[in-house]
Amino acid sequence: MGRFVKMLAAGALALAVVLVGCAGQKQDPEPATDPVAGGWEVAGEAGSSISDDERAIFEKATENLMGADYEPVAVIATQIVAGTNRAYLCKGTVVSPDSGIGWHVITIYEDLEGGVELLDIKELDITRPILLEGSADAEMVGAWMAAKPGSAALPTEVDGLFAKAMEDIEGMSYKPIALLGTQLVSGTNYLVLCYGEPVVPNARGALYLVQLYADLDGGAEITSIGQLDLLSYI
Repeated sequence: MGRFVKMLAAGALALAVVLVGCAGQKQDPEPATDPVAGGWEVAGEAGSSISDDERAIFEKATENLMGADYEPVAVIATQIVAGTNRAYLCKGTVVSPDSGIGWHVITIYEDLEGGVELLDIKELDITRPILLEGSADAEMVGAWMAAKPGSAALPTEVDGLFAKAMEDIEGMSYKPIALLGTQLVSGTNYLVLCYGEPVVPNARGALYLVQLYADLDGGAEITSIGQLDLLSYI
């Protein structure tokens, strides 16, 4: 049994995260009695597409943004307040002669009457992601390139490698949300944002950055798994 298998099997329950509300977000005037209300919930069904309603909310809230174009890929978390806060994973492109691309988390508030407000935009730097302390097994440094979002969470060839590498992982189930970046080495490293959930009843899930290495012969292995510190991005 590999070291990642041992780590995940032993710590499956400990890896579940309970997200709470944070300063700067739209909040209910009174504490919520429902334990979910007022706290962020990771979107376990997040994938490489968003609903028409989610897209319309995003477009309305960002219509006056200048200097960058943002492509929403998924709603990765929601917070029920006096209305709803949504955290969108987006691909951002700077509109300038020196244009660059990167990943961002954009937080948008929708009130009970359908009004919307853009609350925050934060970069998810794939070379220096903010992880919960002690949750990563390797640093992600070097010449990483941001991946272009596609119609699927993972391109077909990466999906097969991901499934192969996950065969030895026990205690956790990981669902890819988006391929964030690639790094050419002696082979290729892939950085994948995933929804991870312990394989136990009534488990709470969280967001994880999973680093996958594919060698030149078609072999694949997981080299790093770190829990994303979501509250640092919303």
